Amino acid sequence: NLIGDIDVCISGQCFSGGSRYRGDVYRIDFRARLNEIKMQLAFAGTTDLTVAIHRQEADGTYERFVPDVVLLDVPGVVDPITGLPVLHFYTTGVLDPPVTLAPGFNYAIGFAWGSRTVTYTLDAQPYPVPFEVGQVEGGVAVNFPTPPPDPLVPETFPEFLIFRTGAYTMQLCFE
Repeated sequence: NLIGDIDVCISGQCFSGGSRYRGDVYRIDFRARLNEIKMQLAFAGTTDLTVAIHRQEADGTYERFVPDVVLLDVPGVVDPITGLPVLHFYTTGVLDPPVTLAPGFNYAIGFAWGSRTVTYTLDAQPYPVPFEVGQVEGGVAVNFPTPPPDPLVPETFPEFLIFRTGAYTMQLCFE
């Protein structure tokens, strides 16, 4: 997919759509203090983004682990020449206090948005893949009905289908 002369899908395949939850599941092997969450997205105008962390419980469900971070009226980044949206890392900013992730659990960490069309990327790497405090299990995705339920991200997700053939372009920053 090209926007003007800019290839916005450098890290993988581009997808888009409204009323989505997109994220990755992380297996945490060492106690970690998460202090920022970023995801690469592209959209025109402004939108509200909800960032959620759910922990997998013994019964396989994913329960909200901490309150969601809601980012209101986030402006999209556009190419100054074409005026079209380009992929950019959107952030929660520094989480205060940091979120302590305990070892031995899977955490689904993702971004959600309502009816706005947002473009996002998925790489084509096989998962799981190790990282500093555990491993990335793969990507997870949920499509919401229109209009989305209130709150946008549910308290509980049934066991996620983890996509082991790709993960969404995210960055987790730890202390």
